[in-house]
Amino acid sequence: MLTYCRLNKGRVHFVVVFNLTRFARDTYDPFALRSHLQSLGISLRSATEPIDDTSTGKLMEGVLAAFAQFDNDCRSDRTRAGMKAALAGTGTMDVPGADRVLERPA
Repeated sequence: MLTYCRLNKGRVHFVVVFNLTRFARDTYDPFALRSHLQSLGISLRSATEPIDDTSTGKLMEGVLAAFAQFDNDCRSDRTRAGMKAALAGTGTMDVPGADRVLERPA
């Protein structure tokens, strides 16, 4: 995408993402990408979130980027905890009914 934007500088005016959590997963990336896009004269927009080049839009982008980072960190923590539990033999798979023993009919 960045290569396309660079090659078509002046012809691309906006990059539209579905939401910031799909655009970048940590706090730093969206700001670095936004800065690079702005250097090409391109604005970043979200189809589902109120971000734009105004002071309020930039504030919302920062808050949403922080929540995306938090969500990503929580997922990583849960994944690591599940892997440790699986190695220790103390966890169950997160599958409905995995904690029940099924009996075969006679």
